[in-house]
Amino acid sequence: MHGPGTTPVLYLDLVILVQDQNKGASLFAAYDKRTGQQRWRHERPTQAGWSSPVLLRIGDRDELIYNGSHVVIGYDPATGTELWRARGTTEESIPMIVAGGGLLYSASGRNGPVFAIRPGGNGDVTDTHVVWRNERGGPLVPTPAYHDGRLYFASDTGILTCLDATTGDTVWQQRLRGRFSTSPLVIGDELLVVSEDGIATVFRAGDAYAEVAEHDLGESVLATPAVLDGRVYVRAAEHVLCVGEKAP
Repeated sequence: MHGPGTTPVLYLDLVILVQDQNKGASLFAAYDKRTGQQRWRHERPTQAGWSSPVLLRIGDRDELIYNGSHVVIGYDPATGTELWRARGTTEESIPMIVAGGGLLYSASGRNGPVFAIRPGGNGDVTDTHVVWRNERGGPLVPTPAYHDGRLYFASDTGILTCLDATTGDTVWQQRLRGRFSTSPLVIGDELLVVSEDGIATVFRAGDAYAEVAEHDLGESVLATPAVLDGRVYVRAAEHVLCVGEKAP
């Protein structure tokens, strides 16, 4: 029903790919970015996954962290060696890991869990480094966004949630129109969310929901927008849209 959903990662002279799947062997390998020669390869569970790995500097080491099916795993990107793991994701794991405020954040599943992990561990850190955990209410597809001590996400059913990123407590929730596959985008002290129906909503970051603007883009949108030089670019169903001031 669904094809691959992962994005390769560049690390030094390596291109690293994590492609989990139910049938056949999952792929976790690194290739020389100039020659394509395989540099290392390791086994991963034979389970579907649609997330993408993220590269972070944790203390004095680089880590490649993947929000996988049933478990979050941190790897050494130079060798692919596992450094740590934290159990607790669902079978359907699509959002990417988010970092902010000294913590890592994982979300997965349909109305599934959202939890925070303290980085810097080794081995199985489920019982020692999971700081807080909310069992329900998380997004299926969108990756949460961190800003100034708060974690923001829109569920696939249209519930916009703001959590205290330190404790996991709910600060506020707001019902929006439509369903969501795109991730919230932080632009200064405001955030942009776009529904699958193409309704773009801008709201202020903070301890209460405060809508700034709403606009119908007129097309279905499944891809998260991008920002460059003060303009927002949106890949919609039929067009690539650019929103911002016109060039003089």
